Amino acid sequence: MNRTRLCILSGFFMHKIMINRVVGGVLLLASAFFVSCEQGEKGEESVVANKAKAEEKSDFYQQKYKAQKVKSKKAVAIQYKFGEPSDERLYIYQTDYNEDGYLLDSITYRNNYRVAKEVFEYGMDHKIVKRALYDSSEVLVSLLERELNSNGDEVSFKSFLRDTLRYSQKKVYDDNNQLIKITDYYNDGSIKSVSSYAYNSKGDVINKKEMNDIGVVLLRQDIGYDSEGRKISEIDYDSTGIALGKTLIKNYDANDKIQLIEKYDGNDSLFAKYAFEYNANGQETKNTIYNGLNQILRQSITKYDDKGNRISFKLYEGELGLRGTDLTTYNDKGLEIESKTLNHQNKLQHKKVKMYNDKGLLEREINYNHLDEPEFEFKYEYTYFE
Repeated sequence: MNRTRLCILSGFFMHKIMINRVVGGVLLLASAFFVSCEQGEKGEESVVANKAKAEEKSDFYQQKYKAQKVKSKKAVAIQYKFGEPSDERLYIYQTDYNEDGYLLDSITYRNNYRVAKEVFEYGMDHKIVKRALYDSSEVLVSLLERELNSNGDEVSFKSFLRDTLRYSQKKVYDDNNQLIKITDYYNDGSIKSVSSYAYNSKGDVINKKEMNDIGVVLLRQDIGYDSEGRKISEIDYDSTGIALGKTLIKNYDANDKIQLIEKYDGNDSLFAKYAFEYNANGQETKNTIYNGLNQILRQSITKYDDKGNRISFKLYEGELGLRGTDLTTYNDKGLEIESKTLNHQNKLQHKKVKMYNDKGLLEREINYNHLDEPEFEFKYEYTYFE
């Protein structure tokens, strides 16, 4: 393999592995570090939901690595040529863990040379309080710090580029430990914006305000609930009190899963609807987006096996119809062993085959092209605590 191609391939592997690492829980804790604790629905709700999923995935790997006493993990990439693996190995990253399964540091390689290292420190309840990124010369590139109160809640956050403060944030809680104020600051310490939150007696957010540095309200949102405490409306207003739009949650099922959401603009005209269907286990099986004329813009259909594993995901777009399908196969232990992506003609676009060691940890991952030929492989090597 020539050096140019090796360099390009290494860059691709790095991008690919970063995606896998997010899914694998390495960067999930770090990504959650950036997500604001603001509470809301859709727009914000999707961020909160993704954060929750990230934390859930992170917890899964942390618990698994703790149970299997994983001390370190190293990822190696191998390119295939004419269906056979080459002899050259590209080190992509190495991660080190403590005995509780939490990430201590992550080293990234390019062309088998170390290019970056991230170091993590934890506070109460194993929450990240410091994340530092260093270059290949061990020079600090960026630093994220946060302070927790006695309840383990974040009260301040700072972001540095090298040794220069770039951004900071402070949070205030009431006597019920409810977030009531977030203040964002510029790098010179001046106030950028202020967000405030008000609650009802049940602890639900009923009002949110976004203000400038002198306290002028720029945006306001009022939130309504039904008698069972389920959110049913969000109405947004501008600085003059004129309604900008509203979101109505029309239906819930017996398990309190949202079935229908309607969105209206400032003129009270319907412009979008979101409909959801679930199986008996509460897993989403159909997600449909409509425009204001009740025409389908996008729809996804998901199927699961009897163990709750997702085995099929189909995506449709308006008049174009089927756009693609994801198919996933699992072994008898519930571990994913094969995934396929098909195009709108149900032809193979990509395939991934996974193999595990005797501890149930991912050991090999072979990626295939649309001709079902192996293109490259990731191998994962582990060390363990005694």
